[in-house]
Amino acid sequence: MLEKDLTNNVLKKQLYVLDVGATKVDILGVGEDAFYFRYKLPCTNSINNDLADLSDKLAVITKDNATVIISFPGLLQDGVILSWPNKPYWNGYNILDFFKKIFKSSSIFIDDDANLALHYWRYFNDFSGKDMFYINAGTGIGMGIYLGNDIYKGSNGFAGEFGHVCVDMRSKIKCPCGQHGCLQLFSSGKGMLHRYMALPDAKLACLDFKELNDSVELNTFARNIITFGAELLAQQIMNLVILFDITLIFISGSLCLSKLFSQVCLKSINSHPQASVRKVKVIMNGSINASLLGGLVYGCESIQPNDKKYIKDIVTVSQRMIGRV
Repeated sequence: MLEKDLTNNVLKKQLYVLDVGATKVDILGVGEDAFYFRYKLPCTNSINNDLADLSDKLAVITKDNATVIISFPGLLQDGVILSWPNKPYWNGYNILDFFKKIFKSSSIFIDDDANLALHYWRYFNDFSGKDMFYINAGTGIGMGIYLGNDIYKGSNGFAGEFGHVCVDMRSKIKCPCGQHGCLQLFSSGKGMLHRYMALPDAKLACLDFKELNDSVELNTFARNIITFGAELLAQQIMNLVILFDITLIFISGSLCLSKLFSQVCLKSINSHPQASVRKVKVIMNGSINASLLGGLVYGCESIQPNDKKYIKDIVTVSQRMIGRV
């Protein structure tokens, strides 16, 4: 399948997939309206301003009544954002209604980003039937849980809030979720950046985690904070392994692009006393947007079920196109 085939009626219906993050939005179109682009999501502290900007960017959408799959990193109930710690001023807003108006479609599905990512990992790896964890390590930290050939969502549908497991109950650092000492305050990109900028001896100002990571060769403070964040994440992952006896773990997200973070995290997991006993297998890849591609898998399956090879071809071509942008 060639990239031009993404426009040549590869699906019976137009499909759009969005991966909404705290700092960016990825948008993929498959069908007659085929494209991919990413844009930075502003943080204006005003949801009206943020959504006005998002509406302008989504003006590229030309097909009404399409199937739309949306990957979202916060807690949702009936389309209403109950909690999004990275953008708390969005809480209480019905984001599903917003997207219905934008896309002029009733065929819209929105789910947790880590849950959608599981669709990609189960589809493109030979681990059929195996239980697994997926960890999204980026601006925040999320998790998807695959148990008994299904995605486990819990009694309220909120399972997988891994970033809000308390790792230091005495911490004075308060998370926007209301707790103190959450994992993502120490191990997420945003959390590590904030910890660094709070240091009285931090002499180098960094605007984002990438700048912080780029400074580690000459910046001992940055190196120590990233090392600690990676070690802490690894320890919490191994706590999950010990608790659930699930030994297949996929990790992706922007932090995996950090050589220091990824090396320390993997080394800490592999050197854990239980890692060899339980035969833990970790696959880490920061170059794949598993949430976007998982949403593509989910959307393709909803339009053309039981066509696994064809869907794999569509996702493979889309992934190649995304990688060049």
